[in-house]
Amino acid sequence: AVDCPVTASRELRSSGSGSTLHTEIDISKSKDLIKYKTADNLCVLPVNNQKVVEALANALSFDLDSVFRIKAAYGYEDNYSVPFPTPCTVRECLSRYCDLTIAPGRSNLKQLAAYAKDPSDRSALLRMSSKEDRTEYYEKIVHARVGFAAIILKLFRSIKLPLEHFIWLCPRLRPRYYTISSSSSLHPDTIHITVSIVREELKNGS
Repeated sequence: AVDCPVTASRELRSSGSGSTLHTEIDISKSKDLIKYKTADNLCVLPVNNQKVVEALANALSFDLDSVFRIKAAYGYEDNYSVPFPTPCTVRECLSRYCDLTIAPGRSNLKQLAAYAKDPSDRSALLRMSSKEDRTEYYEKIVHARVGFAAIILKLFRSIKLPLEHFIWLCPRLRPRYYTISSSSSLHPDTIHITVSIVREELKNGS
C-alpha cells in the first residue's frame, strides 16, 4: 500500500439528500509502484478519524507512540497468520487496521462484558449479547450506528482492556474498492474515482 494525497474533491449533485463526489488522487510520487488503466479497480485503505483514535487510546491508557510486534506463540508458527504488518506503532494499529466504527456483534458484546468494571455495564452487555434480547441490541447498537469505539467511549465507559486483547476483539478495517473513472493517458499523475456518500439522521439527532 502507498499513501497518496487527495488533491481535489467536488460535489457532482446539485440537489438531493445524498452526495456524490468526484475525487482525484495524486500518484505522481508513486508511479513506479502504481500502474493503472481506465476502469481498473482501485483499492482504498481507509484511515480512522484521529480524534477517535486519540480518545480511545486515552480511555484505555494506550501509548500511541509505543511500538509492538505480533508473533506466533512457540510451536504455532506454521498455523498462525499475522493479522496486519508489524512492527508498528499503536497509533498506526488503531488508525489503519482496527475498524472502530463498525457495530460490534453480539458475541463481541459478550466478550467485552468480561472487561467492564461496573456491574451495571457488565449486566447490560451480557443482556444485549443474549439471544433473548436481540431487540435491544438492534435498537441500541445496530440501528443507532454505534461503533466499536463508541461502545467504550460513550455507552460502557468502565470497559478497560489491554492492547493485545483489544486487537483480538476488534474487527479488521476492510479495504474499499472503486472503479477508476480517469484515463491513464490523459491523467498519468492522478487517479479519479466517483464516491457515493449516504447520509441519514439517527434517532439521537446526529
